[in-house]
Amino acid sequence: MIISFLLKNIRSIIDALIIAAIIVVFVIFDPFKWFNTGINIRNTPVSVQNIREIRQLITAEYYGEAIASLSESYMEEIAPKKINEEGQNLFINLITAVDSLRKTDKPGWFTFDAIHKWNIESRLGEYFPWITHSKLYPNLMKCLCDTINKGLPANKKFDTKKLLFELYDNKGICKGSSFEISKETELVNLTKYFKSDIKLQEKKKNIVYIGRGWVKAGIDFGKLKPDDIFYNSSNSTLYIKNCEPEILNCDINPWFIPNKVKGFELIKQKGSFDNPFAEAVKVKKACIENLRLQAMNSGIINQARKNARESLMNLFSLLMDSNVKQVVFTKNKFEQILNEIQKDTLISNQEAVFINELTAKSLKDIDTAFYSDYRMQLADLSGFCSKLQSFKYAGNPVNGISLDMAPFLQNDKIDTIELDKAIKILCTTAYRDSAAIKNDMYRLMASYRIPQNDFIDSSLTKGIINYHPKTDFQYKMASLTRIYRDSLYNRALNKCTKVLKTPKNRYAIWFKSRVDYDSTLIQTARYLQTKCDANMLKVDKSALINLSKDTTQVKRILGVFRENVEIVKKK
Repeated sequence: MIISFLLKNIRSIIDALIIAAIIVVFVIFDPFKWFNTGINIRNTPVSVQNIREIRQLITAEYYGEAIASLSESYMEEIAPKKINEEGQNLFINLITAVDSLRKTDKPGWFTFDAIHKWNIESRLGEYFPWITHSKLYPNLMKCLCDTINKGLPANKKFDTKKLLFELYDNKGICKGSSFEISKETELVNLTKYFKSDIKLQEKKKNIVYIGRGWVKAGIDFGKLKPDDIFYNSSNSTLYIKNCEPEILNCDINPWFIPNKVKGFELIKQKGSFDNPFAEAVKVKKACIENLRLQAMNSGIINQARKNARESLMNLFSLLMDSNVKQVVFTKNKFEQILNEIQKDTLISNQEAVFINELTAKSLKDIDTAFYSDYRMQLADLSGFCSKLQSFKYAGNPVNGISLDMAPFLQNDKIDTIELDKAIKILCTTAYRDSAAIKNDMYRLMASYRIPQNDFIDSSLTKGIINYHPKTDFQYKMASLTRIYRDSLYNRALNKCTKVLKTPKNRYAIWFKSRVDYDSTLIQTARYLQTKCDANMLKVDKSALINLSKDTTQVKRILGVFRENVEIVKKK
């Protein structure tokens, strides 16, 4: 009966099998990318351009009243002679404070909060707030910078932080091409820096206004670039970079409620004024600023961020025909640090220590103040490290090995104690094994925009994970199920994360292969050798080999330092 049924319906059965085969082939090879789980926005350039045309999205508003008086907005200038006296006294106090800071601060080699160019001003403010909070302080620093910069080329000019760190690092002395700053320096022409904007004594006349208005906060889409917005379909999350919610408008109109409640209302006026209109404008501006501060203190930014997430989830769900479950605002934590470093043409020893600690910490832990996704942090870290390699340190483009040598380059010469520590670090680094695959993991993790399927395929191709189906066809068939794809993706993601967070693998951000690593290791060793003093270091070669577990590496490093070490056998 079954055979006769098959014979009778053979043509229909064949047609059905052909259609099924076409569907399977269509799904497997996906020529129109209908089944692709890519991380992008449909028609991204058009969508972002359309969003930019929105200009501003207001997501929170604050209505309130603010009071301001003339005493808050106008002060009487102090006499030029008093300006010079107070400025000179502040300068002397500044030099004394920097000297005290240097004597009390005792950072270790790898202390993350050691004083350097980026934080010296904040540390000075922490211990001596009466100096940095003085109204004369910004103008004094401008005077000092202008004075010391005379005759200096553009790449060697001082800004406030660099000047403070030079005074800190050079025992209260900063030398320019034609001028030297020290505690004995008597500053001249201070008045021209202070007279125009340092006003300390209140007038005896006064005006008081109350202002009623609103503050609006939200997103300024005009700042968006095509690369600043992307969608991760694997977790249904939309990421927006460098476009945080902010105050968009703060205004007090002449009428808060037309013909009923005034926006500005005069409360009190004392004395007479030569130009009462100009004085009133100053007070009204102070009212607007006070209203803005009130809105900030009330939490308008947090409310704007919360409301923006909900609005953007709905907007992009419509744009992409996808259910956006979360919106995350992010910003690049490394940009400001890189801008500071790029002001100089060289990497200092203090900067090298800081960079080494920053990169190691960024591999190990996610900075939740800037990121909610580990892979996004790695992407920004990757760009940061790539740009750093345009600089040289310890005879090489900046890299993990050269940065490790920073503690031993603090002085002009390396003594035997420091040399012993440096040789042990160079000999015992364990990154050489599987260097290429670790770098592959890092680059794969930093490429957070690639589709989930591409991430899985790259992990399988590079041997990061293995799949159980024996043939490629079996893999294609198995990958049709979302559960199986997700399990492969999570397995690869977890393995890469675990490997990169292991401290011994932190060189993965610098070296693509074992050859690159070995070459840099020897170049760095040769640079250190030129800095060694004349004393000979006694080294137990067998102890180093036991510590390193790599005889070849120990022989090569000791070969570089053959003029500085004596091989001995310790009992």
